[in-house]
Amino acid sequence: MACETKLSEVLLRPHARIDLTRHAVSSYSRMASARRMYGLYSLKPSGIQIITSRPTHDRLNQRHRFSKLDPSTCQFIKKLTDPHRDRILSTRVDATITARETLPDTFNDLRFGSEGEVIVDMITQDDYSVARAVEAITALTSAAASPTAVSSPDDQTDDPLYNHADNVADTIHGLSRRLRYDRQSKLIDFCVQLQQQTVTDPTGAGVVKDSYRMSFWTDMPEIGMKMADYFTIGSDVGDVDGDGHQLENFTAWLARLSEMGFLAYNKGITWSHPALTCIFQKKYQATAEDVRVMCMWFIYAPKKVWTDTQKRRAHKAGWPRKTEGFEPEHWPKWKQFLQDCQVSSLEELADEYTQELTRLALKSIDKFEGQTSKSK
Repeated sequence: MACETKLSEVLLRPHARIDLTRHAVSSYSRMASARRMYGLYSLKPSGIQIITSRPTHDRLNQRHRFSKLDPSTCQFIKKLTDPHRDRILSTRVDATITARETLPDTFNDLRFGSEGEVIVDMITQDDYSVARAVEAITALTSAAASPTAVSSPDDQTDDPLYNHADNVADTIHGLSRRLRYDRQSKLIDFCVQLQQQTVTDPTGAGVVKDSYRMSFWTDMPEIGMKMADYFTIGSDVGDVDGDGHQLENFTAWLARLSEMGFLAYNKGITWSHPALTCIFQKKYQATAEDVRVMCMWFIYAPKKVWTDTQKRRAHKAGWPRKTEGFEPEHWPKWKQFLQDCQVSSLEELADEYTQELTRLALKSIDKFEGQTSKSK
């Protein structure tokens, strides 16, 4: 079936640094969280007001958090900024502090607390295994759940468990945007293995849970809640210059987890809907980023996308709230659209990176269609 929206009929729009209206936000609480963290937008009765200036990313621009948890004392200790990025490492399970080491600069701005040290070390060091990182994080969970744990000597009301989960979530999501789409296997394995862990409450009250009654780590506290925050970030995160492909990287990570059924991401279309339905909008104007983000869903989650169309999955989206969803006829239209991208005369789509992703997406579609036809 031919695609109703021909690529030759659309005009490219300039790439926008901040473009929040293209993406869904799951709830007011998620939006409030994103506003507090990044100052990206404000909610008004008339809808979202976009802040057009580049956000400061106060949270992500910190080279590390102000404090880190010492499991040996169950207290968060103050950390001072080191201009040379030397670190005192205390990420071992037994919390022994090693001699000062100069760590590589890669992803240092994502080292949020002890948790960030663990996860970034796992990513940047070949001999740092996923199992070791998971063990270290669960040890920090037990320490944060201790009755004597405090996040700050100056604020006894601060929640150590929230800060612990917050550090893990921010580090994971930050890495998911910064790691190239085809180099995320270790981060994916970490997420999967961490979710398989349950941490016993040191007080004997069963499994450790946060204030929302989410279990560590089967419910992956803060990971899902922050998804909308990072999903709506239109500019690169961190205190280093990005490569302009963070949304594609994040989408690849999300698509792989969705295909696996992680946190039931395979049951809905909240995350895939904006990227896959934009071509059906009236007066649609494509960008290379649109095409690349769309490709990630077909490269890493063809089964999920196809299932969504067959089950006609829908969700509430937009202002005013309305039901939008996928239909079986969308599948051939997506395929035709990607084929049109391959032969487009539009200069922006001719770059090697976009063309390579388009080829990979079509190859994945053909492979899935072949497997599906054989199983009938």
